[in-house]
Amino acid sequence: MSDASLPAPVEPARIRWLGLRIVLPLALFATHVVTGFAIAAARCQRGLLSGTVLGADAARLAVEGVTLVAIALAFWCAVSAAVDLTRLTRADADVADPNGLQSFALGAVLALSGLVGIYLIWATIAIKTEIVC
Repeated sequence: MSDASLPAPVEPARIRWLGLRIVLPLALFATHVVTGFAIAAARCQRGLLSGTVLGADAARLAVEGVTLVAIALAFWCAVSAAVDLTRLTRADADVADPNGLQSFALGAVLALSGLVGIYLIWATIAIKTEIVC
């Protein structure tokens, strides 16, 4: 039997940035918590960021800025994972994702991004209602 008569091998689909999208929500959560505590410590113990910017508290604005960037990145993770998961489910499952690992990983990205998104929305509300120190 010659190689010409064999069907061409089909490789499973490769999902771009999958590892980054798995790690990013966890890193966003940890970075947000550490940054929030660092800004609170800088304001309360060192007296830094105690001024105002356009009438708003500088420390609160710094934490809100970090939170908004984290929300945008978590949203990107969730939307891109949902798009890739939709593409993967529309493809032939035996070829694109034979063992279901990529579908599971994209589902995990969606779940992690959703949980981090809920936390960040809660943090946004807490930032607006609580005094830093």
